[in-house]
Amino acid sequence: MTTVPYTSINVLLVFWEDDDLRVWDEVDQLEKVFRIDYGTTTKTFKIPAEGSAIALDNEIVRLQENEDPNTLLILYYAGHGKLRDGALTIQAHK
Repeated sequence: MTTVPYTSINVLLVFWEDDDLRVWDEVDQLEKVFRIDYGTTTKTFKIPAEGSAIALDNEIVRLQENEDPNTLLILYYAGHGKLRDGALTIQAHK
């Protein structure tokens, strides 16, 4: 029998506020799996089109502020990314 080094697990599911890819159903179903089947704490966050990087950074910091160091944070991103100048970028598609 092995032990898990984490005392708790938090899941943050993120997607664009302008859900033009229609990922909400996917996010909702996965959130239920984490919350109901695995008993984790879950939160969904809609990334705004304006100030998206700062808003997402702030959300992640808020989740970690009072967190035990033995808490695992799972971040799930529902959306698209693309290569631009050899680097992966993630952006809202309009």
